[in-house]
Amino acid sequence: MKIRNGFVSNSSSSSFCILGVSIDAETMNKLEGLYKELKETRVCTQYSISHDEGKYAGIDVTSMKDDETPLMLKQELVDALTKVGVTVKLEDVEFIEDEGYDG
Repeated sequence: MKIRNGFVSNSSSSSFCILGVSIDAETMNKLEGLYKELKETRVCTQYSISHDEGKYAGIDVTSMKDDETPLMLKQELVDALTKVGVTVKLEDVEFIEDEGYDG
C-alpha cells in the first residue's frame, strides 16, 4: 500500500482516508500556493477520483501518533488552515475517504 503525504495532483489512481473538510477550487488553489507555509504541518490536499466530485484539505489518519486522538488532529487542521487564512470550523472536520481507479 502506498501512503502519500503532502500535495497530490493528477493521478489515475487515488486512495486516501483523512480527517478533513471539503474545499472549493479557489481555496484549493490558495492552499497549493501556500505549500511552503504548510510543509511543516501534516496538512495535505486531496482530490477525489473525479476532480468534479470533490477537493479536500485534511490530515492523513495514518500520521496519527499513539497518544493522539481524532479530536487533536481535527484541531491541528483547523489551527493550520486558520494560520494561512482559511477559516474552518471544528465541527465541519470529518473522516473523508476515497478509493478506486479512474483510468
